[in-house]
Amino acid sequence: MSLQFRIADQLLSLDDTRDATEELVHKYDAFLNLLCADRYAFQREAVRVAWRFLVSNKYPNLEMLARDNWNARDTIRQRHERMDLYLAKMPLSDRKAVSLDLATGTGKSFVMYGLAAIALAEGLVDRVLVLCPSLTIEEGLLEKFTTLA
Repeated sequence: MSLQFRIADQLLSLDDTRDATEELVHKYDAFLNLLCADRYAFQREAVRVAWRFLVSNKYPNLEMLARDNWNARDTIRQRHERMDLYLAKMPLSDRKAVSLDLATGTGKSFVMYGLAAIALAEGLVDRVLVLCPSLTIEEGLLEKFTTLA
């Protein structure tokens, strides 16, 4: 018998819809509506999900979010033998970190820009580092970010 796992079952779910968190998330709706035209609503939602985690004081770090998911979701417990082993596989668990997993050509750069612009505007960060795999992508991102700014 083989086990099958869907990637979606392993993504960490965020459960923080408290008023204070939602106020910060929706503060930038007008900006996101301009950045992510109607045909790209998924980009707007991707920014909101990442931003919700970054501003949530319910989850001071990735470990707390992972612990909540471990306790609430059977699919994660089935995949990982013990919580300590699960957490050991998680880099940056003592910090807040997000990963943007969108298909090629779906506008990850708009999502990155939106998230970075909001984090800078809120004073959450002083600088944003975007890592990319090639000089060609770096040039494209720099051109796009300059245009958007």
